[in-house]
Amino acid sequence: MQPSDRDWLKRLKTAEQKVFSQNGEDGILLRILANIGWSDRRYYVEFGTESGNECNTRILRDLLGWSGLLMDGSNDNPGINLHKESITPENINDLFAKYDVPEEFDVLSIDVDFDDYWIRKALDRKYRPRVVIMEVNGALPLEDSRTIDPTDSQRWPAPGGKASTRRRRPCPATFYFGSSLRAIRDLNRLLGYTLVAVDAQAVNAFFIRDDILECQGAQPLPIEELYVHNPPAPNVPETNQTRQWLFLDEAGNVVKKEFRPV
Repeated sequence: MQPSDRDWLKRLKTAEQKVFSQNGEDGILLRILANIGWSDRRYYVEFGTESGNECNTRILRDLLGWSGLLMDGSNDNPGINLHKESITPENINDLFAKYDVPEEFDVLSIDVDFDDYWIRKALDRKYRPRVVIMEVNGALPLEDSRTIDPTDSQRWPAPGGKASTRRRRPCPATFYFGSSLRAIRDLNRLLGYTLVAVDAQAVNAFFIRDDILECQGAQPLPIEELYVHNPPAPNVPETNQTRQWLFLDEAGNVVKKEFRPV
C-alpha cells in the first residue's frame, strides 16, 4: 500500500474473490492483510470449518504457508491441525489453552451457525487477533441489534457440518440463528475492533483491531453502507414462539426478549 492511499477500506468490496472460501471472503481477507501486514507468526484460528476444504483460512494455509488451529464439531484431520471439538462460550478459553493459541496472532474466524456472538464475547481479551471474521445473519434488519438466546436447546442438525457445536435437540435450518450485523458490530467495537467489510452474500463481517487501523489513517465506511440484506435461501421461517430473540443496547445489555419472525 502506498502511504498516501487512505481510501483502501472503501474499496474492499471490489476485492471479493473466491478461491477456497464460501463466497468472496478470500479476496477481502488478502486485501486487508496486504494493507495492514501480519505478524512473524503468520498464525490463524478458525472454528466451524467443516472439513477445512471450504473455509476462510485455507488460502493462508495452502497458498501462503501459514499455520494455525482449526476446530469443528464434526470433523478431525491432524494433517491440517483440525480438531473435533464441541465449541461453546463456556469452553472456548479452555480450548485456546489446550491448543496453545498465542495471545497475539493474525486472524480469528468464527462460524458456528448459532451462538457466535456469545463465543466471541466469552473469549478472553488477552487474545488479540489482528483481524476478526464473524458470521452474521443477513436476514436481520440493519436497525436491529439482536442475537439468539444462548440457552436455547435446539440446534440445526447439520449432519456433516459445523453447526450443532453443542447439539441438543435437532431442528430445521430456520432463520433463528446467529446475530444481526449491528449486534456483532457493537460487540467487537466494545472489544476494540472496527467493522470494515461485509461480503456481498451477507455471510461474514470483517473487523480490524483499532490500534492497527489507527496506524493506517484510513476511514472505514459506516455500517449503513456496509450492510447487506440477503436471507439464506434454504432456511425456513421460525414458527416456534418459545424461540425468542435477545435485543441489545450498544453496551451489549439485553433490553428486550421476544419472538419476532424474520
